[in-house]
Amino acid sequence: MKIYLLLISISILLFSCKKELQVEKCSQNCKTFNIKGRFYDGITNEGFGNTSINLRWEYFRYCISCPNSRNVYSGSADENGYFNFNIEIDTSLFNDYILQLKTPVINNYFELFPRDIDKIDLTQNNSINVEYYPKANLELRLHRIQTDTIKNLNISHIWRTTGTGEFISQYDYLGQTPNIISDTILNIKTVAGIYTKIIIEKLYSNGNRIEISDSLVCNRNVNNIIDMNF
Repeated sequence: MKIYLLLISISILLFSCKKELQVEKCSQNCKTFNIKGRFYDGITNEGFGNTSINLRWEYFRYCISCPNSRNVYSGSADENGYFNFNIEIDTSLFNDYILQLKTPVINNYFELFPRDIDKIDLTQNNSINVEYYPKANLELRLHRIQTDTIKNLNISHIWRTTGTGEFISQYDYLGQTPNIISDTILNIKTVAGIYTKIIIEKLYSNGNRIEISDSLVCNRNVNNIIDMNF
């Protein structure tokens, strides 16, 4: 009977817990700030519902034995990906710590949010929009049709976010002594639904440089292919 009553008590305690929780209580230099924003697909604008939210202080100064992270807040977004809550924090911690929004990984999406929340974001009550971008597979088929002697061969791709307009660039091949001397295939992870620009950069011993580029919009869940000659 006692075990039965204990189980009931534990169940009541679990189900009465709040969905949102300020973990670390402020004791000095306290100020209340509002944190609001949204988790969403940067292409479709579809929100990611019930996404977990965690705020923590991360020590940023050089140290041999650094202090542990300090948890500030734990909660979740609503069914449309929106979040809006207040936190009370010790503002003096900004001298040694970064307030970091830990965002969850969503399968098959790039997550580009820098995670650090600036003092300006808090004082100006800026909306913190967390954009996720769907991934696509791109097969870059390289065809060696020229006989020039290349000193360096660099291959990269670039795309631009729809929200902030930020350019996202990634190197896919860096060759100081290029070993791509014949037809080659490179498999690239890029964004779906936005133009991806592929750049082939050839550098020569005399300092000259030639750039070859092409672009396409990749689709999800298919084998996107682009052919380029160099």
